[in-house]
Amino acid sequence: MFIDSKQRIWIAPYNQGVRCFTPDGHELATYTTQNSDLSHDIVLCITEREGQIWMGTDGGGINILDVEHNRFSHVKHAP
Repeated sequence: MFIDSKQRIWIAPYNQGVRCFTPDGHELATYTTQNSDLSHDIVLCITEREGQIWMGTDGGGINILDVEHNRFSHVKHAP
């Protein structure tokens, strides 16, 4: 779970992607591999950097969500 600078609540139930809620509990968004460019549904950690939400996944690298434009970018290790 993570609370960002705008007080949105981000949760990552195991193998269910990421869900975002308002401070009073109304769901704003759900991101999974089925409905977005999230690279993996197992999200292990969430943080915020420069207004973007960074999500570390189990096998899908780091997903960076530009919340304003609702776009994902990815950082992956290439051996």
